[in-house]
Amino acid sequence: SHAFADKGGGKLGITPAEALLLYLQVYPYDQMQGMSEQELKKELLKLWDEFPVIREDEQNSIVLEPGDVANASVLTRALERKGKAGLQVAFIHDKAVEWSGWTYGHELGRMYLEQKMGGQIKTSMYVSSNPDADREDLLEKAVTDGNQILFTTSERYLDASLKTALKYPSVRILNCSVNHSYRAIRTYYGRMYEVKYLEGMIAGAMCENGRIAYVAEYPIYGELANINAFALGAAAMRPDSKVYLVWLGQEGFNLNELCRREDIRVVSDIDMIRPGLTDHTFGLYQIRDGKRAALAAPLWNWGVFYEKIVRDIIRGTYGAETARDAKSTNYWWGIAAGIVDMVLSRNIPDGLRGMVECVRTSICEERYRPFFGAIRRSDAKWAGTEGKAFGPGEIITMDWLAWNVIGEIPRIDTLTEEGKSLVEIQGVTKARGALGEEA
Repeated sequence: SHAFADKGGGKLGITPAEALLLYLQVYPYDQMQGMSEQELKKELLKLWDEFPVIREDEQNSIVLEPGDVANASVLTRALERKGKAGLQVAFIHDKAVEWSGWTYGHELGRMYLEQKMGGQIKTSMYVSSNPDADREDLLEKAVTDGNQILFTTSERYLDASLKTALKYPSVRILNCSVNHSYRAIRTYYGRMYEVKYLEGMIAGAMCENGRIAYVAEYPIYGELANINAFALGAAAMRPDSKVYLVWLGQEGFNLNELCRREDIRVVSDIDMIRPGLTDHTFGLYQIRDGKRAALAAPLWNWGVFYEKIVRDIIRGTYGAETARDAKSTNYWWGIAAGIVDMVLSRNIPDGLRGMVECVRTSICEERYRPFFGAIRRSDAKWAGTEGKAFGPGEIITMDWLAWNVIGEIPRIDTLTEEGKSLVEIQGVTKARGALGEEA
């Protein structure tokens, strides 16, 4: 309290207690205990720009589309052509490519970036050998190796990204997550719910008995929007459809048992190929005579995002699309930006294909919004407002299931250890209920 007040904390509109809670998100309590007041003041200064965000969430900027590069000046285009000699870009993953479809997708993005800008940049990949122990050490190594831009591709690196950014303010650090408010780093993600709505339309049209299985990974920000968008898309094509929800990150996960018990023949499985596994089941498929027939698969085109951000940094237009008074920047691009999309199988009838493509175009042109109006929830309550589209914040923090979803949001104590660690960082409120319900 003394250190905070002495540095002028009273002018920020927050209490010392609120400042302390943010401080403890970044630095361990035992480290703070051993500091003198002068040392604590020095550490507080590193976080000073972050404190106003606590009370000014309305100024956090969610960037929904890329900036218009066509309007870049002649000078910035000349700077791009000249480039920055030896600009080094690091990609930091928490899992090896062989065992993670998520890492594999980001690595494809890194290779795309090198292919597009290989003459101006040099990229490198860092993978943690012990994700629970050496995250900060790995980022420190990336910085000391000379990298000026760091993309940390897992939510688990959020805290380490913030600490490193505060230590090295000249290094650009972006973390692949959503719904966080920090000025020192930026976050990025994709509006996958747009693709899930289209997949839901296909599932609703192709299921013969109205029963569909949906495999979700973890109850984190954005995942509930994906589930609900899929369920709404299915209901748009078949009003009596039911989406049976199972969680990959929950103890006792058993998709095959669910499909046998409920006679389910259309499944929305995990989004991406996991290279280290022999079973390459992913995407939306139909079960026919015991065999899987692919229907559609979602795509993450991370390279599109990486190229745009790196070019903006070289031009000096990094963040030009952000409001001038914004306290944080969160990139959240959709199908129109090219960061997410889908592949359709030949197993889809031409008429259905045409209808899905029509809705896809309407979503890109903002003439159709998957989350619009009042939506009935599975708990018989209502979400949204009649005649009004959901805002980005409402979609990202969605904490309920649509009326035709059969299942529940799992609590953190029912998840695998990996799931627990993610939910502690990015989990929706109901999932974290086991930790905070009594409070």
